[in-house]
Amino acid sequence: MSMNKKGAIEMSMTTIIVVILGITLLSLGLMFVKNIFSDIGGSSAKMADLADKQMMEMFGESEDPLSLPRDQAKIGQGDEDILDIGIRNTGEDQGKFSLKSIEVVSKPGAFKGDALKWLSWDKTESTILSGKAKTGKILIAVPSNANLGTYQFKITLSCNLPDVCPIGGEPTASFFIKVVS
Repeated sequence: MSMNKKGAIEMSMTTIIVVILGITLLSLGLMFVKNIFSDIGGSSAKMADLADKQMMEMFGESEDPLSLPRDQAKIGQGDEDILDIGIRNTGEDQGKFSLKSIEVVSKPGAFKGDALKWLSWDKTESTILSGKAKTGKILIAVPSNANLGTYQFKITLSCNLPDVCPIGGEPTASFFIKVVS
């Protein structure tokens, strides 16, 4: 009979030790996960600050509401590229901004297609606070049968602030795509 009691005590001691070790490991695991996510939160804030800084560098000293850090791209037939766009609210109030249109200004003489079909961009309106900026992208996908040569495009910005986008005087920017083989 004393043998059974001794076995039961050893069994309960082992159970207690296993439970304590389990709780300790669980606590350490939770602390590790918490630290990982707090580091990610800090990294996200740093990345947002870096993006804001790069946006302001992109605009430089310019007071233009529309900026293209790179206004030309050399793209092979059948290849793709991305152009960045910066939109800044230079007005006194918060405003709604969008890329109103992109049009083909010039193209190689033998070109018969629609070069606008090569371009994709976000056409939704964005609310931008006064003095703040937003970036966007234009995806350029040149078809494999595109004519070689240089194409010029013009972007027109639209907004609801008359001091930034007066009717008939909306901000514009041009970019060039040189199609190579």
